[in-house]
Amino acid sequence: MRKYILSIGVWSLFFVVNVSGQDCFCQKAMCGNMNVGLTTDGSIVACEGDSIFLINSSDNFDHYIIHWGDGSVDTTDSYNLPAHRYNIDSLEPPPACNDTEYNFVICFSGFTECSSGKSCHWMSTGITVLIGPEANWTFNNLPCIGNSLSFIDQSCHTTDETIYKWSFGDGTFSDEQYPSHTYNSPNVYTVSFTVSDSCGSDTETHTIEVVDFPVASIDLSGTGGGTGCAPLTQLISSNSNQWVDNLEWTISPDSNGGNWFLTDTNATLGDAEFEVQFNTPGVYMLTLEYSNACATVEIEEIITVNAPISFSMNAPDARCDFNEVCFADLGLAYSGNIDGFQWTFVNGNVSSYSHPTDPDFGCVTFTENGTITLEIPGPCQGGDPQVVDVVVISTDAVTIDAILPPFICQNADPIYLEPSATGGNYYINGSPVSFIENDTLFPQDANPQTSTITYVVGEGTPCTVNTTFDIVIVEGVSASLQSEGPFCDFVSLQPVVSVTGDINQFNWVVSGDTMMTGNMSNPTFDLLPGNFTIVVEVTGDCGVATDTIEVIVQMSEQAMIVPVDNPYCMSMGPITLQATPSGGTWSGPGVNAVTGEFDPVAAGAGTITVMYAISNGACSSETSLTFEVIESEITTPAPIVLCSSGEAYTFTGFGPAGGTWKGPGIIDSTQGIVDLGQLIPGDTHTYMYCVEATQVNCDPCGTTTIKIEPLPEANFDFSGEPCLNQAFTFQNNSDGAGTYLWDFGDGNTSMSQSPTYTYTQAGDFNVTLIATSAAGCKDTVVFPIHVVAPPTLDLSFGNKEGCAPFEVEYVNQSFGEGITEYWIIDFTDTIFNGQPIIILDGITTDSIFTIEFVLINGCSTLKESVDILVHPYPIVDFGINDDEGCSPDTVWFANAVLGLPETVTWDFGNGNIYSGFDPPSQVYSSPDDSVSTYTIRVIAENA
Repeated sequence: MRKYILSIGVWSLFFVVNVSGQDCFCQKAMCGNMNVGLTTDGSIVACEGDSIFLINSSDNFDHYIIHWGDGSVDTTDSYNLPAHRYNIDSLEPPPACNDTEYNFVICFSGFTECSSGKSCHWMSTGITVLIGPEANWTFNNLPCIGNSLSFIDQSCHTTDETIYKWSFGDGTFSDEQYPSHTYNSPNVYTVSFTVSDSCGSDTETHTIEVVDFPVASIDLSGTGGGTGCAPLTQLISSNSNQWVDNLEWTISPDSNGGNWFLTDTNATLGDAEFEVQFNTPGVYMLTLEYSNACATVEIEEIITVNAPISFSMNAPDARCDFNEVCFADLGLAYSGNIDGFQWTFVNGNVSSYSHPTDPDFGCVTFTENGTITLEIPGPCQGGDPQVVDVVVISTDAVTIDAILPPFICQNADPIYLEPSATGGNYYINGSPVSFIENDTLFPQDANPQTSTITYVVGEGTPCTVNTTFDIVIVEGVSASLQSEGPFCDFVSLQPVVSVTGDINQFNWVVSGDTMMTGNMSNPTFDLLPGNFTIVVEVTGDCGVATDTIEVIVQMSEQAMIVPVDNPYCMSMGPITLQATPSGGTWSGPGVNAVTGEFDPVAAGAGTITVMYAISNGACSSETSLTFEVIESEITTPAPIVLCSSGEAYTFTGFGPAGGTWKGPGIIDSTQGIVDLGQLIPGDTHTYMYCVEATQVNCDPCGTTTIKIEPLPEANFDFSGEPCLNQAFTFQNNSDGAGTYLWDFGDGNTSMSQSPTYTYTQAGDFNVTLIATSAAGCKDTVVFPIHVVAPPTLDLSFGNKEGCAPFEVEYVNQSFGEGITEYWIIDFTDTIFNGQPIIILDGITTDSIFTIEFVLINGCSTLKESVDILVHPYPIVDFGINDDEGCSPDTVWFANAVLGLPETVTWDFGNGNIYSGFDPPSQVYSSPDDSVSTYTIRVIAENA
């Protein structure tokens, strides 16, 4: 338990308030007795937001301090005091809605300094701040036209003097606090509500959307039109006013059994427009229910789906000389929605018959061939007219009246036979004729031959008649030449032509020149090199036909090979063989088929035959060349590649012994030793080994080469910190290398050019890079690195709650290489010390301090924070309105204790003790002709 006590010392005739740290409550007279005063009659009453002017009636102090009671303090050297405005909404806690005023105690003090010290005096006065009204409202009932809306006042800080003003946005107003209003047209109305009193006014404005009742209709005028044939595709849509919020369709009967379905799988019966396919004929009831907040309405429409018309009938039997056809003879069957029956009789004794429901026309008599047509109209497709033939067979003789030519070409046009009686059939030797259809002969479908055709009418009836006639079908003319060639140098060509039909004449044309006309089908033409077009034209009784072929006679060329040295020594190396004409193909041992390069080593010693062939169609040519390949006595090593160094190199694999080496850097011509230090890196150097020749025409010397490859230069550095378990990258700066091998010193390697690596152990490591060139030359570089481990944060806190001044208890055992430690106190103050003493103080209310500890080195930043709750200790302070007066004197007290005290005890010095936060006024008295001094003691306590 902590206890803080404020003692008030009293001088004769007036009260003196000694308040440490509070410059309002001051009572000193070192410069003489001076008094402050305000020209005010008791408490002041003002409106929130008004400027409060205090009239100074004090002695002339050097400066004045005004504590306005809301936390604001003004200090001025002027005798004219500054004005002040109270902002009630900024107070904590803010006023409740039903509060209409707020009371404050103003503390006013004056101060003057002199050589003896300071004179000061203070006083207090009360002020009542009236809170201005704050408008707020709502309404109930649905905002539909014609509905009465009840407007409800929910304003704050109103009194019996408050005036109310409503503007309903339609030009009407009301002064009632709770009015009702009806809107007669839909619109968005701006409703304003103003509350006012002597301290001002406030307006709250909202918009109200007043809606009309919903209106909609069903529209079937689109696809389908409301009536149609199954399957019927019907577009269904609604025409609705803007007040329709929701709509829902139903179709009866429903879609079970496939009666209907929505054509768009994404459409629903809640859409304003959709398409339905009705599959089953019938009458459907379409219902639309639409609504908004004001009403729900249901309307209906009928959709009629008709069945398509289907019907069939049979042709009547054929009869002799006349045919009486009755309705029953036709076997009529029909279905669907039918509007009537319309019969038409061609060549009958009755021309037509119509009836809306009865199809029975009785009987109609035909004396010649005719037709019966039935048309059944209805709302749907499918009732197309149907026609049946009525056959009347005359017993008179039948004839073919067409004049037929002595022969008919297969490629001739069709011929109508003009029978005297139609409806018969055509036969050859009792079999139906396939090339006559509908009394028309089609020559292209007939075979070349002479035929006797029988035409039969009334077949299968008692009145059958027939006639016969002969036709001769002749094959049409055609010609086809057989392809020829190509040929070489010259050809006596006898073209082969295949023809059809009776050919009277052949006409032959070679490259535009007519060579022969007559009856010769296979002439002979002598052709020299060139390109020829041969055309044959054949003429016969049934027309003219032509065919064309292209013939090529090529000029021959003789292949020839240019001779080479014979014999040919292996030591002479490869040679490119030459031949004419160019573009041919080579074959044989050791020779390249395309380039003709000959390699004696690949071919081997012995007799070699190479072939050269040219391909020129019919005039291809081939030749050969034979020569001897002999081995050379000189053997030298293959070309040598070495890495740059200052060492000596000795040739091996050469012979026979006894020869001499020549070339740059030779220091022993017999042993073939070369000083590599004399050779220029990157160049190729030629060496010759010579002995006395023993083979004719063979070179006594052999050659080889040494190429000195430069060494690569290995080098690298790295980016990032080499920290434990943190990846960093090695930058390869090597020159002249193609492959790389890294050894990270911890047993791991990499062949990447610039690897990224993570060490799992801290310490010192040697990183080795071996750079290798394309020629296999190597260079090595080694760099030491130091791998640092991240720091270790080891921090614990003690008690995390206590009273101010609060010393933070902690144990910091954090460690690491190259670490920096610092503390951040409540996000503002920083202490760069690992083990500081941290004391939390300077608060007047319960406060939470955030303490954060930060530990860093080059590899990691670690943080740990804790929240500490600190309770304040009480700071005792109070004010009085008067420190001197005449007996009896009433004194009012203002509690200014800070620090969340749990109890406050007042000892008024007059024998009265009070425990509480709002002390009552006290009456002080003094015996007549005497001055009494009272000491006031205030004790504030918390835990």
